[in-house]
Amino acid sequence: MNMKNTLGLQNLLIIKKPIALWYAALPLFFFTTLVSAQELSINNVTQDEDAGNMLFTVTLDAIAPGGFTVGYTFNDDEATGGLDYDNTIGPDLVFVGLAGETQVITVPIIDDFTDEVDNEDFEVILGTPSDAGVDIDDGVGRGRIRDNDVAGVTVNTVTGTTTEGGGTATFTFTLDSEPTDQVRIPINGYDATETSGPAAVFLDDTNWNTGVDLVVTGVDDNIIDGDIDDLINTGNVTSDTDSFYDGLTGGDVPQLTVTNVDDDVAGVNVSAISGDTGEDGTQATFTVTLTSQPTGTVSIVLSSNNTGEGTVPASVTIAAADWDTGEVVTVTGVDDLIADGDVDYTIITGNVTSGDADYNVLNGASVANVPVTNLDNDSIGFSITELGGTTETSEPNVTDTFSLVLTSQPASNVILDLVSSNTGEATVSPASVTFTPANFNVAQTVVVTGTDDAIVDGLQNYTITVSVDDAASDDAFDGLPDQVVNATNADDDSYVATITATDNTAAENTPANSTGSFTVDIGSPNTTGNPITINF
Repeated sequence: MNMKNTLGLQNLLIIKKPIALWYAALPLFFFTTLVSAQELSINNVTQDEDAGNMLFTVTLDAIAPGGFTVGYTFNDDEATGGLDYDNTIGPDLVFVGLAGETQVITVPIIDDFTDEVDNEDFEVILGTPSDAGVDIDDGVGRGRIRDNDVAGVTVNTVTGTTTEGGGTATFTFTLDSEPTDQVRIPINGYDATETSGPAAVFLDDTNWNTGVDLVVTGVDDNIIDGDIDDLINTGNVTSDTDSFYDGLTGGDVPQLTVTNVDDDVAGVNVSAISGDTGEDGTQATFTVTLTSQPTGTVSIVLSSNNTGEGTVPASVTIAAADWDTGEVVTVTGVDDLIADGDVDYTIITGNVTSGDADYNVLNGASVANVPVTNLDNDSIGFSITELGGTTETSEPNVTDTFSLVLTSQPASNVILDLVSSNTGEATVSPASVTFTPANFNVAQTVVVTGTDDAIVDGLQNYTITVSVDDAASDDAFDGLPDQVVNATNADDDSYVATITATDNTAAENTPANSTGSFTVDIGSPNTTGNPITINF
């Protein structure tokens, strides 16, 4: 179209008449000249994937009297209709035929979060205008979508803290764009003595932006080694079909540092005693263990605060390998010969020595003492032993003996008094015996002597009573019950009958029926209580 026609048209547009009348008023030769070179063109558009709708402008460069319509179609290149852009075809464009007139084709761009090629192209192709006089100058508009997604791995934090007690550190892995296939991120470099965790993290299109947790757990090593930093490496990323993620290396993924907090301390555990010791030599035990594994042997000094009740080895030594099983210590009861009841005493733990500096600084105050009870096997009293099991005396002056001894050691002297129940049958000597703390367990002999009574009284029973002289003895022995020795005394007397005539002579028949008498004497009083008959 030449400039004159264009200016003439602009002047004509000032006339306020319907366009149909304007066309009718034009000379035929002018109209023919006006519509001889109308052309349509469409522009190219480039924009980011997340910029919204892409607008293509279709321009008519000259007057097209009567107007016309034109359609359009799409053609995929790197971009895919329905995935990268909305390829729904709208109504035909309607032009009224003005020079420079434009119509817009709106194409919605789909933001898909997927890392794709940097530029994805598609085409908008104009169709044939309804007016055959309108030509297509440039009928293909190229749309270029600049991808805003980049393959990458993000971790919410790169440091964490675990504990040897099993405390965990959590790291959340997300992807920077949606993958087209599962993505595997290998995790390695765990120090097995400090940390443990999964060998890999897996993400896919269902969790790429919500993330997957990597949980690292602290490992207990039983050694006092302080807080240890563990560098956990991430290896090369792999994906079967997503080439963008499959191309990432370990250097594209943050490396992680976990600090495992040590929970080990130097200490000694002492178990309770297994039971009581006894004065009969009964033993009891306790076990000594360590709270952590030392670098060398550990020795603990031991002693008893009352060796008169119980004894213990001078020390206990625990090898480094036996730190948790420990060593058993034996305590032995001691017999003290004193009736002192059950006595409490203590095994004292002293200083700790070791080549391990953490243990070598411990002292007795750091180790618990062990309370023990020693059971008494002594009783307060005295015992009597009779020779042959019985005490038997006889007339005249025949003796027998028994012995006395204390059953436990007194704190001071103990005097035992001895009394015969019938001194007419027997006497006892000595009348008392004295035991000292030094000779309490040495038996003392008591002599019982039969008494001659010149009476035919047969075998006589009597007793010897033994009692504690409370006023002169150790108070602990006061109030003990008396003990009695049952004894017998054999008689050495018998009846001997003699007869004596009262008159020595008598005259026959003088007087008549004269009598004489005899006196019979049995020699001892009749103590039997029964008549004695003598035949003659």
